[in-house]
Amino acid sequence: MASKNRNAEWLLSLVALAAGGAAPILMLLSATTYVMVRGLPPAPDMMAMMMNLIMMAHKAMALYLPWVLIPSLIILGLVILYSSTQFPRLFNRIWAGLAAGFVASFALDAIRYPVGVGMETLPGDLPTMFGMMITGTMPATAGVIFIGYVYHFLNGASFGLIYTLIAGKVKWYWGLAWGLIVELLMMTTPPMLVMGVGPFGINPPWWPKLFLTTLAAHVAFGVILGLLAQRWVKEESTLFHLFTRPAESRTAYTG
Repeated sequence: MASKNRNAEWLLSLVALAAGGAAPILMLLSATTYVMVRGLPPAPDMMAMMMNLIMMAHKAMALYLPWVLIPSLIILGLVILYSSTQFPRLFNRIWAGLAAGFVASFALDAIRYPVGVGMETLPGDLPTMFGMMITGTMPATAGVIFIGYVYHFLNGASFGLIYTLIAGKVKWYWGLAWGLIVELLMMTTPPMLVMGVGPFGINPPWWPKLFLTTLAAHVAFGVILGLLAQRWVKEESTLFHLFTRPAESRTAYTG
């Protein structure tokens, strides 16, 4: 029975990792990859180029949202509901990761918005761009901006969920390491490259201001995520140990 419970908990951890961790992040990654593969049509200026980018990305997101993201979030909700009574250890990791990632996103925005947007070290307000990509609406209305920020914070929560599911309860500086990994991914994958800034923002006029801004923002994200996860996650065991160690019983888990 213990082995069966252990296998079920491990399987549900993988489902949560895919549904709540990978699925939200992959919407932006797949949409911008689609744009890079298809290629942007010639544009007379930066504004026209961004409009083409937004509308092409919207085509991919319009399919991904109802067929992948929303079903994935429903599945995550069911895993949370089931694990709350059957697998408290997993339930703790899920809510701790989502909450820590959500809060850490405010720390990221405390640098990203005043520096990246206010001082124009970034091409624009990325969450607003997310909203336009999702809705296919330009210019940005209050509703579009709201949708973009919902997706922005969902991404932050997803990165937090990935961290706590894989790492469990670890020292805060592992959160910093995770934040640096996220920065590396951002600087070398289509969501940033498709805007023409180059890897690590090396293309003029963005170097080094873009890289330094995003680096500082992800350091802040990682530190806050690490501190909160260290406090909120209850057990020191990695995702691998969820498979090799006995599952917590409902009576033995004290929270």
